[in-house]
Amino acid sequence: MNKKIDSQDSLVNMVDSLINSSLGELVGSNIGKSAPAVNVVEAEDGYKVLLAAPGYKKEDFTIEVRDDRLHVSSEVEAAESEYMTLRTEFHQKPFTRSFGLAADIDREKIEATYSSGILSVQLSKLEKAKNNSSITVEIH
Repeated sequence: MNKKIDSQDSLVNMVDSLINSSLGELVGSNIGKSAPAVNVVEAEDGYKVLLAAPGYKKEDFTIEVRDDRLHVSSEVEAAESEYMTLRTEFHQKPFTRSFGLAADIDREKIEATYSSGILSVQLSKLEKAKNNSSITVEIH
C-alpha cells in the first residue's frame, strides 16, 4: 500500500481508536445505547469526524476533549410517538463516541456544525514549523 503523506499513520491510529472505542462501548457502560455511524476523513489542513445523527438538535450534543480523546455524546431520548411504529431503522437514543486524537491536532481549533442530520467536527492540524527556511547565525 502506498503512503501518500506522513499523517496517514495518524489517521490509521484514529481509525483504530474508533474501532476499539466502539467495541469498548458495547462491552462497557453504554450497553443498550445506539451509536451513530461515523466517517472520518482527512484533508491537508485537518480531519473531519462526521456523525450521522438524524432528528437531533445542535443543543442535544456535548463535545469535549479529555485525555487526548474527542468525546461526542447526547443524552436525548426520543419522545413517545402517538402512532404505532411499524418499522424502525434509526433511533434517537443516548450515545457516546470517543476518538483518539493524533499528535498533530490543534486542541484549540476544534469546531463543530450540525446540519441535515450530520454532526461535523473539524479537527485542525497544528501549523508545522518551516524546516526548509535557513538563518545565518552570527558568531560573537
